[in-house]
This record gives sequence, C-alpha cells and structure tokens, in this order.
Amino acid sequence: MLRFAASAIAVSAAVSAGATVTVTVENAGVQATTLYAPASTYIEDFSTRGPGTPNSDGTPNLAPFVSNFGGGSAISATFTGFQLGLPSSYSNNGALYGGVGGSTHYGVVHGDATITLSKAIHFFGLWAAALDHNNTVELFSGTTSLGSFNLVASIGALGSTYFGNPNNGGDATEPFAFVNFSSTKDITSIQFHQSGGGFEFDNVTLAGAVPEPASWALMLGGFGLVGSALRRRTATVAA
Repeated sequence: MLRFAASAIAVSAAVSAGATVTVTVENAGVQATTLYAPASTYIEDFSTRGPGTPNSDGTPNLAPFVSNFGGGSAISATFTGFQLGLPSSYSNNGALYGGVGGSTHYGVVHGDATITLSKAIHFFGLWAAALDHNNTVELFSGTTSLGSFNLVASIGALGSTYFGNPNNGGDATEPFAFVNFSSTKDITSIQFHQSGGGFEFDNVTLAGAVPEPASWALMLGGFGLVGSALRRRTATVAA
C-alpha cells in the first residue's frame, strides 16, 4: 500500500448532526492535499471551463456544469452558481488571486453557489486564494448541515509565510492555503457563501473515504493542538 508523508496541520474539529468534521490546512505554499495519494482524488481545476456573461467586476458567470473530473471517474458533480476567474478579471488584474501553479482559470463565488455530488464522499478540499472573513463553506449530508465553516475562523491565525500568492507574490495582505475537510458522515453537497467581494479558489478536490489512520498519525505528529482535537473526536465517536 502506498504511504506518503502528510504535512497538513489539524486546526479544528467540529461536531454537528452526529458527524465530526476535521479541518486541516496544508503547509504554506502546498497547493494540494497531502492526506491522499493523487490517484485517490477527483479534482476540478476549471481549466476547461469557458467564460460566460461577465459580472460588474469582470468575472464571467459560468452556466451550471457537470464535472466528471477528467472522464471515466466513479463520481460526478454539478456546479451551480459559480464564476470564472481569468487574467482580465477584476480591475486590478485577477492573476494576483489566480489558481494552483499560477493557473489563470479558477473558481470565484459572489453570493451563493453549490456543488451537488452524484455519490457521497467523506473528504473535500480546495486551494483557497486571497482568504478573507467573508469566505464560508457549508457541508451537507442530504438536507442536514454537517457544519458551516468560515475559512478564516476555522483555520485561525496563519503565519506570515501564508500571505501573498506563492505563484507570483501578489496580494501580500491576504493568506493563501489549501484547506482540507474530513467528515465521519457522508457529504452529498457543498455550499459556498460569500457575503462581500469575491471568494476565489481552485482545485476542488474530492475523495470517498476518511483518511487512513496511518495518514492521520503522520499528519498529527508533533502538534499539541491536534491532540485535543483527536481526543474530542474520540469522545464523540464513543458517545
């Protein structure tokens, strides 16, 4: 079985609707999850999405689309309410916010948007760009909310190494990070909420299973904060 070193730092664990959702953030500059081998994940990177009618700030609307994550995937997802970030987006050049590896195609939300899954998953992650207090993700199992997560509040204070786009040095006043959400209960849809400005992100990543205990052990070693999160999770499961 393939093993790999995990670099994500567990920052919070929320208990809701009988599920524990653990939020982790990758080390600064890491733009993909380290909780799974790449072959075990499904990724939508917006690279093949064409622009639609632009909004007032220049970000084109995307018509609802179905992603099959490159074809032949065991899962598909319907994306509704999203916009597309492009180099010409925003009056100050959207490339400052940009996608993974400097990609000039990435997702944007103004208001509310939803990803509806063809089958349940237990892991969701994304590259969150230019994070601010208006960026919120809510996970659902059917019609039941598993928790609403303001990304800045869930992650907490990040060190200075997270600030600025690691691909071009732009937007030095806001953090950029890959954020992981692992749930003990099925996730069937994901809602994005943005109360002001834009919510920029890339590489929406899905996986079916909760990370293996060995991967969690690698990830958690050496972080005192994580110990309390795991103790909370153990108590919840035991209850």
